[in-house]
Amino acid sequence: RDSDPGMWDRLGMLMDHKEEQQMEKENWDSMQANIVGWLRTKGGLATTYSSEEITRAIGLIRTNGINIEKPYAGEMVSCKALYPAFSFLSHSCVSNARIFVMSDNEIVIRAQVDIKKGEEITIQYISFLFGNSRRRKEISDCWMFECKCPRCEDTTELGSFLSALLCTKCQGTVLPEDSRMECKM
Repeated sequence: RDSDPGMWDRLGMLMDHKEEQQMEKENWDSMQANIVGWLRTKGGLATTYSSEEITRAIGLIRTNGINIEKPYAGEMVSCKALYPAFSFLSHSCVSNARIFVMSDNEIVIRAQVDIKKGEEITIQYISFLFGNSRRRKEISDCWMFECKCPRCEDTTELGSFLSALLCTKCQGTVLPEDSRMECKM
């Protein structure tokens, strides 16, 4: 904010989903007390950043940050990184591009298929190895949208049957009736 006002302005264009997070009252209250409160008091940031600024930063990282693995103290650790321009790429479980994080923390985006002029460049926000129910729930929980890509809309997941179960009686596949994520019990 203070050292790079241009970057701060670019971050202002990103979504933080604060309103949606506030609706998760228990999580919201816990974050305010245990993270925001701690950073302002024990972390010594009360005179530097307001609660709103810290909350916004948390929302930006939660919504726009990407998971990366980095070496630290001789081990690989998972962390979140925020690349504002990268944050404008959309998700598809059947993406046409892929992200690579280089050793110098630079991000490279490479096409996985031919991309026509004017076609949206998409990446996968989470692992393609997750089945529909887990993938769609995590997308909804973390990025606050319901994925409507061809894979999520197809109960067979484009013929991969990743989420299918094996029937114990006939050994056939058991699939959901449709692509909706709702319990019928």
